[in-house]
Amino acid sequence: MESLYTLGIALYGQLVRLAAWWGNPRAKAWAAGRKAWPAAVAAIPADRRVVWFHTASAGEFEQGRPLIEHHKRYYPKDFIVLTFFSPSGYELRKNYAGADLICYLPEDRPEAVSTWLESCKPSIAVFIKYEFWYHHFRGLKSRNIPLLLVSAPFRPSQPFFQPLTRKFWGKMLDCVTHFFVQDAQSAALLGGLGYQNTTICGDTRADRVLELAAETWMDPMLEAFTRNSLVLVAGSTWLADEILIDKALKSPSLSEVKLLIAPHEVNAKRSTELLDRFGKSSVLYSAAKAKEAANAKVMILNTMGLLSKAYRYGHFAYVGGGFGKGIHNTLEAAVYGIPICFGPKNQKFLEAQSLLSEGLAQQVEQPEQLLSALEAWLDPNTRQQLKNKAARWFATQSGATSSVAQEMSRLLAG
Repeated sequence: MESLYTLGIALYGQLVRLAAWWGNPRAKAWAAGRKAWPAAVAAIPADRRVVWFHTASAGEFEQGRPLIEHHKRYYPKDFIVLTFFSPSGYELRKNYAGADLICYLPEDRPEAVSTWLESCKPSIAVFIKYEFWYHHFRGLKSRNIPLLLVSAPFRPSQPFFQPLTRKFWGKMLDCVTHFFVQDAQSAALLGGLGYQNTTICGDTRADRVLELAAETWMDPMLEAFTRNSLVLVAGSTWLADEILIDKALKSPSLSEVKLLIAPHEVNAKRSTELLDRFGKSSVLYSAAKAKEAANAKVMILNTMGLLSKAYRYGHFAYVGGGFGKGIHNTLEAAVYGIPICFGPKNQKFLEAQSLLSEGLAQQVEQPEQLLSALEAWLDPNTRQQLKNKAARWFATQSGATSSVAQEMSRLLAG
């Protein structure tokens, strides 16, 4: 099985390089990034302790970010290495100031992993959520480098728990020093295989969004657009989300509701598509003047980095992605106590399942369902009750960062 896995990794790399040769931009970024890391790690100062964080992409980065910043705050002399698997995550965060070195994860081939670990020499590795790489994990274990798996959700359908694949995938679990899982089911599944080195601590993103919500922040353009208005903030939307939202907001019962929409992809083409869809009542955030914003019915947030803070201007939210691979970050909206809607692809997201069970979110698949939810939330008393309930829910979710940080400190001291 190990030979087949290694062959599969090699074939994947060749296919990506072939796609890069044909001009695929993501493949070109992936291939170029895998060439760049040897020179970068060679420049790591020999007199500094290296702490390695790995995240797949932008979403997982947000789960790792509180840990990175907590560690940097208490151990400023440590050298923080941050790796990404995905070009989208790397490109978005390649200038992140919280890490000393940001690069792509080396391919999971024995020779590449060996070179990486011998050059990087991490004292500890922290992998976030879904990232399981056989040779990286085995390389860390063979060198007695502690490995923490953080905010990890486990499900019975995963290969760790299937008879035909359990043995090989279980070798990766054997390499983990400690599992920090989001829920009791994950801990029970691991316990069923004999792993007791687990802590149920929830999602580190809860700590991150609570910090963001506590920051004093205002935006003059958003102030002008939202003043004295009920606002639906739609974040990380795709075409299917936008069609549904557009149809629901055409109802006379929602005539007073404004829409602040932030598409998942920010570029001129998407901005034009949204302007065409929502018509003369829509404006671009980047181009509008305050008076235009105040009179607009729809504002398109055509810039990166503002969405998580912009949710504070909403009275309800719609989180996109639920008609594709899966919904985006619901906690960024929920932390402001506003009720949320999202599409049906949400089963793998534990925080979304919890929000649904608490009545703080609603799944929608048709415009009529979104309309019904928004109409119910027009009542200010209903929204206040949900806001109070959300505050109580977040009080039970915080603290994951501190739990992981304590274990990191213990292992580093040892």
